[in-house]
Amino acid sequence: MPSLGCGTCRARKVRCDQTLPKCNRCIKAGRDCEGYGLRLSWPRHNDKRRAMVGPHSKTRSKGIPLNHHRLVNASSRDMELHQMISKLAQKYSVGVDAVPDTPIKLVEDTILARQARQATPFILLNSPATGVLTELSPTNKILFQYFVERASYSISTFGKDAQRVPKILIRMALSDNTPSSTAVLRSSIALASSHRDNEVYATARSKVAALRALAKSLQGFIGVSDSACHIGAGIILSTLEVQQSSTTSSHWLWYACGAAKLVKTSGLDEITTDRDMTSLVGWVHYFNTMAKFSLRHWKPNFVLDYSSLVDAGFNTFHPAVCSNGQPANLTGYPHEILYLLTEVFNSVTVASDPRYNTAEYIHRLQTLDCKLQSIAVHTTTGLDIDNDQPEFNMAVELYRLSTLIYLRRASAGILDLNTNFVDWVDQAFVLLAHLPTCQWTFPLFIFGCEARDDARRLILLDLIQRTADDGRYRSLAPIKRLIEIMWVQQDLLDDDLDYVCKLGVILSSSQKSVPAFLYTISTSLTFLLILNQLLNMPSYLITGTSRGLGFEFVRQLSADPNNTVIGFARNKQATEEKIEREMPGRSNIHTIQGEIENYESVKNLIDETAKITGGSLDYIIANAAIQSEWSGYNPIGALGSDPEKLEQELLDNFKINTVGNVHLFNLALPLIREGQAKKIIGISSGHADPDFITNFSIVEAAPYSMSKGALNIAIAKFDAQYRKEGILFMAISPGVVATKDMSNVTEEQLKGFADMMAAFQVYAPNFTGPISPEESVQRVMSVVYKASIESGSGGQFVSHFGTKQWL
Repeated sequence: MPSLGCGTCRARKVRCDQTLPKCNRCIKAGRDCEGYGLRLSWPRHNDKRRAMVGPHSKTRSKGIPLNHHRLVNASSRDMELHQMISKLAQKYSVGVDAVPDTPIKLVEDTILARQARQATPFILLNSPATGVLTELSPTNKILFQYFVERASYSISTFGKDAQRVPKILIRMALSDNTPSSTAVLRSSIALASSHRDNEVYATARSKVAALRALAKSLQGFIGVSDSACHIGAGIILSTLEVQQSSTTSSHWLWYACGAAKLVKTSGLDEITTDRDMTSLVGWVHYFNTMAKFSLRHWKPNFVLDYSSLVDAGFNTFHPAVCSNGQPANLTGYPHEILYLLTEVFNSVTVASDPRYNTAEYIHRLQTLDCKLQSIAVHTTTGLDIDNDQPEFNMAVELYRLSTLIYLRRASAGILDLNTNFVDWVDQAFVLLAHLPTCQWTFPLFIFGCEARDDARRLILLDLIQRTADDGRYRSLAPIKRLIEIMWVQQDLLDDDLDYVCKLGVILSSSQKSVPAFLYTISTSLTFLLILNQLLNMPSYLITGTSRGLGFEFVRQLSADPNNTVIGFARNKQATEEKIEREMPGRSNIHTIQGEIENYESVKNLIDETAKITGGSLDYIIANAAIQSEWSGYNPIGALGSDPEKLEQELLDNFKINTVGNVHLFNLALPLIREGQAKKIIGISSGHADPDFITNFSIVEAAPYSMSKGALNIAIAKFDAQYRKEGILFMAISPGVVATKDMSNVTEEQLKGFADMMAAFQVYAPNFTGPISPEESVQRVMSVVYKASIESGSGGQFVSHFGTKQWL
C-alpha cells in the first residue's frame, strides 16, 4: 500500500510531495520531517469513532448501573496458593473439626437468675436522663449526635427486630450516669469518632474510657440492666474493632464471645417477654454464629509453604472465651436460619472421617437440607416492594440460600449438586443484582465462590461498589480480595477443588487474624498499634513490687495516667497501703498478691492481668528475686561451712530467680502476643558475667550469681524460639542499687561488702557507691525503650547503660 505522505504532513492534514529522504514541503517550511516509516497511534481522548473500550452497557433494572471494574489479576502468590491447594487435595482429605458448644450450667439461686425467670419485662428508659448530655464536652455532644444519626446504623445486625438495636443502644447510653450506661455512651462516641473522621486519638480516648467504666461497673452488684448494658457496650466495641483493625487482630472475637458468655451465665436468653432484651440477645446470636464459621475454617500461624507442612488437617482455633453455647429461645425466620447454620457448621465432616459413610451421618445432613428447604415457603423469595423491610427480607433469603449452598458443597458428595442447587444459585444472584447495598459479607463470600462466569462476577463487584459508595459502611476491599483470590483459584483448575480445603487454605493464608464475616473490615493499620504508639498507653507487669527497685518501677511508670501498671507482691495489703501513702490517687496501679516461686500463684497473676488489660500485655519487668545477707556478703568457700544451709540457699535462689521467671514467661506469652510492644525483660546482675567475676575476683553472692546466670541462659533460649514472632527477650543489670538495709548485717558480712565495693572500684575507678533506685529505673527503662529485635537486642545481657559496662 503506497504511503500517504510523511508523518508530519499527515498530522497537519496537508498534501505531501513524498520526496525522499525528506519531503520538500517540510524542508521549505523549516519543519522536522518525521519520514515515511510505520507509526503506531492511539485514539485521542473522547474520540468515539476510534474507541478501544466499548461504551458502558445501558443501566439495568431498578436503575442500578454497572460500574467500570479492573481486571482480576493472578500473582505469584496466587500460583503458590494454587500449588498448595492442588497438592493438598491430591494427598490429604483436608477438613476442620466442628466448633463445639460447651453447655453452660446456670446458677439457679442467684438474684440475676431469678430476675431472668420473671415474666415482668426488662425496663430500659425511653427518655434520656437529665444531665447525661450536659456533662459531655461540645465535641463529644456532636459525636454522639453523629452516632444517633449515622454511625449507629453501621452496626451489623441480623435477626428478629434487628433494626431496633441502634435505638436500644442510644437509650442505654442516655439512661443514667451509672458506670454500665457510661460504658455504652463512651463506646458510642468512640465508634462515631472512628466512623466520621477515622480519628485515632479521639477514638482511643473514648474506647479506654468505656473499658474503664466497664471495669468499674463490675465492682458492685450486677443486675439485668447492667448486664444488658455490658452487652450493648460489647456490641459497639466489637463493631469498632472490626472496623478499625486490619487482618492481624482478633479482638472483635473476644468482645463477641464475651457477650455470648454473659448471655448464658446470666440467663438473659431466658427473658422472652421483652423485645429490647430479645433484640440484644439476637445480635449476640448473629455474631456467635458467624464467629463459628471463621473458627471452623481459619488456622492460626498458617505458612504458605507446602514443604513445611507435616499434616494438612486443620486444628480448629478455639479460644476458651468462645466455649459457650448459643443463645436459646430466639424465634423468627432469621434466627431459625442461624440455628440451622450452626448445626451445619457442627455437623459436616470430611470424607476420611469414620462417620462419613454412616447412615446416621447421611440422615443428619439430609434432615438439615430438608429443614432449610422448608423455610423457603415462609421467607420472602421474591422482590416484595410493599414490605416494610424488603432489603432485609432479601438478606434473610440470601442467608438461607447460602446455608444450603454451603451444606451441599461441604457434604462432599453426599448431597447432590442437582437442578435445585443450580436454581438456588440463580435465585441468589437475582437477589444480589437487586440489592441496593449489602453489609452482610457471609453470603457475599459464599456466592462469590459460586460466581464462575463474568456476568455473575460483575453482579458481585457492582454490589460491593454500591455498598462502598453508600457511605454508611467501611471499605469492602478485604472481602472483595478474598473473593478475587477464590476466582483465581477456580480459573487455574479445571476440576472443582475440595470445598473445605479451598476455604481453609484461602482464609488461613490471607488472614493473620480470625476473619470477621460480620461487617466490612478496614484495611488500615491495626487499631491497637496506633493507639499505643500515639497515646503511649502500654501495659506493664512488674514482679517484686512491695519495695526497692520493683516499687520504684511502679512509681515511675504509673506517673503517666495513660499507663496500666500491674504489680505482683507477696503482701498486697501492705503494698497498697504504701502506694496510697506515697502515690495517692493513682487509679492505674493494680496490685496482685502472690509468690513467684508458686506456679499456681503465677498462673493466677496472668489470669488477673488478662482481666485488667482485656487479654493483652506489652511489657514484663521480671524484677522479683532473692538474695540473703549470708550468701550475699560471704565468699563461696565460707558458705561451704554449712552445706545444708548452702544447699537450701541454692535451691531457693534457683526456684525464685530462675524457675519462677521461666514459668512467668511461658504463661504470659499469649498476652504478650496480643500486645504491641512485646518486650519481656529479666532484671539480672553483673554478678552473672563470668569475665567480670574472674578478672576482678568477685567472690561474694555465689547462689545469686549462679541463678541470675541461669536466668540469662533461659532468656537467650526464649529469644531463640520466639524472636521470629516479634517478641523481644532481654536481660538487663540495674547496676549496684541502694535498696538494702545494712543495719542488721554482721561485722564479717560488712567486711565482705566492703571488699566487694573495693573490687568494684578497681573495675570502675569512677564508681563512688550504689546509685538510687530512681536513677537505676530511669536508665533501665531507657535501655528497654531503645531495644529492638532489629537492632540485635534479642537475647542480649546488658547493663543499665545498654553496654557490657556493669558499673
